[in-house]
Amino acid sequence: MKSDDIKKTLESVKPDCYMEKRLGEKISDSAPKKRSKKKILVAAVSCALSLAVLVTGLGFGVLPKNNADNEQTADGKNSSGNMFIMSVSAEEVSVPIENASVTFPVGKLSVDYDEYNQPEVNYSAENVLSVSGKNIAYVTYKSEFGNFSVSDFDKLHYLIENNSYYDVIVPYSEEYEGINNDKRLNIMMEHIENGDYDVYLKNTETKSKDEYVGVDYIDYGEVKEYGIELDFNIDVSDTDDYPIVAMGLVSTNSYDKVRLGNHSSSGLIKEYTFENYFNKESEIGAINWFCFKNSDALLENPEMPLSQLSHDTVTVEVKFNDGTTKTQKYDFSFNDSGELVISKI
Repeated sequence: MKSDDIKKTLESVKPDCYMEKRLGEKISDSAPKKRSKKKILVAAVSCALSLAVLVTGLGFGVLPKNNADNEQTADGKNSSGNMFIMSVSAEEVSVPIENASVTFPVGKLSVDYDEYNQPEVNYSAENVLSVSGKNIAYVTYKSEFGNFSVSDFDKLHYLIENNSYYDVIVPYSEEYEGINNDKRLNIMMEHIENGDYDVYLKNTETKSKDEYVGVDYIDYGEVKEYGIELDFNIDVSDTDDYPIVAMGLVSTNSYDKVRLGNHSSSGLIKEYTFENYFNKESEIGAINWFCFKNSDALLENPEMPLSQLSHDTVTVEVKFNDGTTKTQKYDFSFNDSGELVISKI
């Protein structure tokens, strides 16, 4: 399978937006003062198991190998004294990319053969890039030859907290239980067309069905945590701690704002800017990287040593709250074992 076919497949998949949101809430820590959830972990591609390039969930865990013998030092400060450090995380361990090269023993690139003896390129991306530092306002990633997959959970939480993510929120009913996203959307749109939800629409101008990506479940915990405004009363006195209390209609436009390069209409991207909505000082701008150019090269020449694959240059530009910026370039490559190697340039 060529990388163009892979990308088309990725872009055509429209996952259950609620399940992806729940994943993000379990694995991201968008506002540390309000939340105490697990560390950032981004699901790159939910349909990956059926693809020739396997891009799975990103996480923390195995301590990466450090190729340097000398002690690492922090990134230099800019003219205003601001600095940042980019890290790569695997499961429960986050390792800074400082003066040395860092090699990751997880997320290996490999070439296998299917039942018809045709080559398949597999890459289990068990790593996530992020930035740490004080007074950071924005983080921009740019890839020269590769691609990024983004799920911007900080923006998602910000939009929800500011009542800007859902077009319509209606009470939960059992007719939405145990069905997939497409069926939930069908039910929601039928109620809207019949005027059943007019009391909840207010001045909202509804769109056509093809302009919506789906319907989220909203539980009581989210209502309390994000301050979601409901136009109806809810009774949770006789239920468990976090029952589903509402259904939220999500437009494609809202969805694409937080899922760029993952399952959005934009596809995999080469540049993305994160805003530090919650003034975090660590794990800012979690992003996943892969190079489809290398995938094509391996499909053409499966016996090619992995260390001879093209290197990618990833540029990270950080803008601070005082308006100053700092830029750092990193070299991305693979060794012959298929391990990802990242070095400061």
